[in-house]
Amino acid sequence: MARLTLEQKMSLIGGDDGMYIRAIPSIGLPHLRMSDGPVGVRTWGPSTAYTAGIALAASWDPELAKRVGRGLGEDARACGVKFLLGPGVNIYRAPMNGRNFEYFGEDPYLASRITVG
Repeated sequence: MARLTLEQKMSLIGGDDGMYIRAIPSIGLPHLRMSDGPVGVRTWGPSTAYTAGIALAASWDPELAKRVGRGLGEDARACGVKFLLGPGVNIYRAPMNGRNFEYFGEDPYLASRITVG
């Protein structure tokens, strides 16, 4: 990042071609494909639907969360996706938040254990 100009750093925020990180060849940064998540690799065609974060946390099962994470990773690799936009690891605090379904509940300890998985 230290080798980037302010203009180059700003260009990374907006992305490129819909769901890509803009390439910056001068530092070896390739055009990276990303996808919306975390309930599936939803941007690039049909996708396996995974459970919402709040439901996953309700399982109280970090091993299950790890299996879901592995599945998401395998699906992403199969679609040529380098990273997912999710999961959200905020704590569910305000009912007006439209992304609460992604979060792992109100309990910080539980959320941390599910997030690690």
